[in-house]
Amino acid sequence: MFNFINKDNKIIVNIYTYEDENKKVYIWSDNLTELKPEVFSLEKVNKNTIIFNPPSFKDSIDISSKSSKFVNGEIVYDPQLITWNRFVKLLHDWDFSDLDGNKIPVNEENVGILNTLLAQIVAIDLEKQIAARQ
Repeated sequence: MFNFINKDNKIIVNIYTYEDENKKVYIWSDNLTELKPEVFSLEKVNKNTIIFNPPSFKDSIDISSKSSKFVNGEIVYDPQLITWNRFVKLLHDWDFSDLDGNKIPVNEENVGILNTLLAQIVAIDLEKQIAARQ
């Protein structure tokens, strides 16, 4: 049935990181493989999974309202703010851990300190998956 969002039908983003022998770091996802190195050692690839809730009508309204402002009497949307608000609003879980192996809590503060490239790749992958579900 397509009338309602199935919150159990999560959006899964798998993110991969790899550091080569020259200390160059590569980050890619299942849906963004353009940044994946041509040659790499599979044993040295670190995989993390980020889980998002599918967006509901209310989620979309909340994200839009938090991402807009009035400028000269017109509503203007900030695309970067939409990306941020969608990421934070829909984020359900992840498997990131600290150096001691403790799970890093899933919260807005920790989203804010993610590696910028990693966060951008996750956000783009999330957008692609949301668009594919429309």
